[in-house]
Amino acid sequence: MHVTMKQIAQELGVSRVAVSHVINGREDQLSEATCQRIRKALEKYDYQPNALVRGLQNKKTGVIGVIVPAVRVSFFPDILNSLEQLASASGYQCLLAQSHSNHDKLMKGIDTFRQHRVDGMIICPDDAFGHKAYYKQLVKRKLPIVFLDCGYEGIDVPLVVNDNEACGYLATMHLLELGHTHIGCLRGTPDGMILEQRYAGYCKAMKKVLGKVNPHCVVQRPHWRTPVEQMIRQLFDTNPKLTAMVCMTDQDALRAMHVANEFGMRVPDDLSITGCANLDFAELVSPGLTTIDQKPDVIAQEAWRLLEEKIKNPKCTTKRVRVSPELIVRQSTAPLEK
Repeated sequence: MHVTMKQIAQELGVSRVAVSHVINGREDQLSEATCQRIRKALEKYDYQPNALVRGLQNKKTGVIGVIVPAVRVSFFPDILNSLEQLASASGYQCLLAQSHSNHDKLMKGIDTFRQHRVDGMIICPDDAFGHKAYYKQLVKRKLPIVFLDCGYEGIDVPLVVNDNEACGYLATMHLLELGHTHIGCLRGTPDGMILEQRYAGYCKAMKKVLGKVNPHCVVQRPHWRTPVEQMIRQLFDTNPKLTAMVCMTDQDALRAMHVANEFGMRVPDDLSITGCANLDFAELVSPGLTTIDQKPDVIAQEAWRLLEEKIKNPKCTTKRVRVSPELIVRQSTAPLEK
């Protein structure tokens, strides 16, 4: 049963203000005997202040909301760990929600944060073009917000993103420099912004070195429910000349390794493969996965910096930060033997 300050004050025969003094560290306002009686009562009832009420009174809760697609295998756990440490160092706690790439769940998560009167939010928006209007309405509510990993043109919100085009470009250039020209690419879904940006990087590198993109080397996932393995098998079936493959995520690269094995192809002897994210398993699989490090710690630091700035000064200039990725070369890629 939750006991209120008023009930404790009535039981002890003291004022509610006296109890408040002890709770809020103003014990010099009272006698030591009175303080001891109040402290014992607070301990007896395991009294916990109502953070929501206190937040309404102070117009600050000391809590921020963070919503990401998922905390399963991805680079988001690294971002969340860094954000939690940064927030804690500044006296904030984090509330976490997962959208599972579902817009309705994302909206419910944001509504929950607003109901708990968080001081600000770091949101990874839907990776789709169709929900721009929702975010425009959200901005009008004047709550400090920072977008993470994905943003929309024309929406005045601080943004921290990885340079996704550079991710695709670095991976593809690496394979081209190894002598590969028949380089397969597994695109994301048509409405997905992030993977399409990575695909644009693939195209940029291919056009720079070869002058064109061979459409027969590219397969696009029609829907996020479509099994990735199905698309990879389709690519291998129709393109026996492929000697390398650019995958837009580390998970897809791992799946490509398994499918390559089904086809009797050895990595990297017969097929070089790159991923993107530099997840923990990337250096543990055999062969170790050549991938792109998206710098999650840097992303978290920049996101927290922008949110804290927005909390302190809601009228500050909106900033957009693009974090440069880094190529990590391991054993899943090798020079083309001619």
